[in-house]
Amino acid sequence: MSIWQSSLKGFAKYSPFLAYTLVLFHTTLTTNTQAKAHLKETKSPGKTLKQKFEHQQKQYHELMDFMENAVTPIHWVDSKGYIIWANQAELDLLGYTREEYMGHPIAEFHVDEATIQDMLYRLTRNETLKAYEARLRCKDGSIRHVLINSNVYWEEGKFSYTRCFTQDITDRKVFEERLHSLQDIVVALSQVNTIEQIAQVMKVQGFPALGAYLGVLALVNKDKQVLEPVVHEGVPEGFIHQYRSIPLTTSLPITDAIRLKQPIWLATAEAYQHQYPQIAANTLPLTQSQSVLAFPLIVGEDIIGAVGLSFTTPKLYDTEELSFIVAVVNQCAQALHRIHLYEDERQQRLLAQALQKTAIAVSNSLELSEVLDEILASIGYVVPHDAAKIILVGEQGTNTLKCKGYKEHGLDAFEAILTNSPNLIERLTRLHQIYGTHKPLLISNTRHDLNWLDIPEALAIQSFVGVPILSQDKVIGFIGLDSLTPNFFTPTHVSRLQAFAAQTATAIQNAQLYQQAQAAAAIEERQRLARDLHDAVSQTLFASTTIAEALPRLWERDPHKSLERLAKVVTLNQSAMAEMRTLLLELRPETILKTDMQMLLNQLVTAAKGRTTIGADLQIDATDLTLPPDVHVAFYRIAQESINNILKHSHATHFSLHLDETPTQVRLSISDNGQGFNTSRSFAGIGLRSLQERANSIGASLHMTSEPGQGTAVDLLWEKPN
Repeated sequence: MSIWQSSLKGFAKYSPFLAYTLVLFHTTLTTNTQAKAHLKETKSPGKTLKQKFEHQQKQYHELMDFMENAVTPIHWVDSKGYIIWANQAELDLLGYTREEYMGHPIAEFHVDEATIQDMLYRLTRNETLKAYEARLRCKDGSIRHVLINSNVYWEEGKFSYTRCFTQDITDRKVFEERLHSLQDIVVALSQVNTIEQIAQVMKVQGFPALGAYLGVLALVNKDKQVLEPVVHEGVPEGFIHQYRSIPLTTSLPITDAIRLKQPIWLATAEAYQHQYPQIAANTLPLTQSQSVLAFPLIVGEDIIGAVGLSFTTPKLYDTEELSFIVAVVNQCAQALHRIHLYEDERQQRLLAQALQKTAIAVSNSLELSEVLDEILASIGYVVPHDAAKIILVGEQGTNTLKCKGYKEHGLDAFEAILTNSPNLIERLTRLHQIYGTHKPLLISNTRHDLNWLDIPEALAIQSFVGVPILSQDKVIGFIGLDSLTPNFFTPTHVSRLQAFAAQTATAIQNAQLYQQAQAAAAIEERQRLARDLHDAVSQTLFASTTIAEALPRLWERDPHKSLERLAKVVTLNQSAMAEMRTLLLELRPETILKTDMQMLLNQLVTAAKGRTTIGADLQIDATDLTLPPDVHVAFYRIAQESINNILKHSHATHFSLHLDETPTQVRLSISDNGQGFNTSRSFAGIGLRSLQERANSIGASLHMTSEPGQGTAVDLLWEKPN
């Protein structure tokens, strides 16, 4: 068997069709050579021999055209590693001219030197290379991943040249690399717990995988007005400093993507300049961007932020590349959405804990200073801030009772103003606004607020939120939080702060009542009072504590139900406060006369709902009701005893209390849906006589009706004197 036949047999295993082509090529060359020699020897060749020669020449040219213009890249390398021939497909694959490629060492075009050395070594050992993976360097600097099939043509036992067929697998390799990158990003994002960790994943893995030389991840703030970058890669400092806080009304690719809820693709710098001429004039000299891509981060209806990418070359995005970018961006959005849900749950849990802690502090101590300290500390759990103040409004002026954080942030002079100014409300314009409107106030950025306090000592404060402390629709004080960071506070902070303001109002009232009781009683009496107050609300607070402790676990199973339980915690705390006020009224009967009937009845109903699960309705059809002192006390006591009887004996699930005033009379009606009783029996008569005696003492009429299984109704009617 000849060397040609042996080589051809080995090559036929790779491609029978190309092997046949080479046989034809070899045969044509041999026949062509023989024909030329025969013609040279024959002076008058026959017509048939000439036609045969012309036919074979035609076949030769066709075969050469086939080799040169084949769609499969082909090249030959000699025994010294130099390229001696390459077809047009090979040149087109790498982008070189024939002069730039042929006659050069093949190693010049291989990215990995060890790879080409191994290939040449194997070929010199007469091995056939099949699907040998390599990387070739194109003229434009890009890399092509290829599979090479090659063997050697040996002539008389010597290495003559290689026959190399190249298959481009770049698209497949890019797809595999993208798939692996996406898998790594998904795994990394599934393990993060903070926005900072997500930002790090995008910086280290996300932006490089997307091929961007410049990348920005920016998030929308809670009030959905401003876009704030949280991480950037490759962005010049001058550019980042200029766009640290971007109003969504600004026309930029990244903000337009959010507003339009769709990607913004600018394939060339010219397109960028055409669509954003002013921005491009400022940014292109800094970023050198030739292509810009902005994707919104949206999960459902939750607009989270956007990702901005820039590339150094113009890019016409193909479907696969865009699909990969969308996949990475969506994974980032999902991770951020998960963090937002977790943060919302954590904030709800902290709010419940802070409400519970404040309620316990109020019940365990009636010292105003201690209660306010606890409230300031509790606010910090759910409303971050740099400094805080609770200001109480007294009849003789304004007193700042508690401040926190001002000295630590170099605002000692401002704290002194708060503490020592006799007319603080008049001096601080925004406090005066809260006082007049009875509504909370949010100033995201004090630099943009023309009415912000004109006090040099407070210029460092850049964001403010304040809420009124209301008692009977009267402003008795304020809670104000300050931040040195602009755009820090949000409407969510306002709602949370209002919950604490309600706790503060109750604490102030209870503490003031307690101080009055202290002034009128001996030390032993004060100690007894504290014990009684604590015992009276312990059951309610225990229930509140139990519910609050279960909230985090319940949230994981049923977030909607956990919100209902959170509302129950607030109701229980309010009930405990009402119970405390009722006990204080018992110790200071004269306080009953100073408290209007609407407030007294509301305290009784609120306390009753907190002690049990009973429902209650309170309806008061009276305006500025003023009763004689004995009538005032009698109405309160009859309502109190009736509600106590309902709670102890009726087994009712609901009761109603209605106070109605006409020009000539005042009526108090109390009814329940309990088990009822026979009013003729003796044990019922005792309860009825107690209520009847109180009614008789003020010249009023009292009627009680009840039937077993039909509930009970008490009707008290007092005729006004002429």
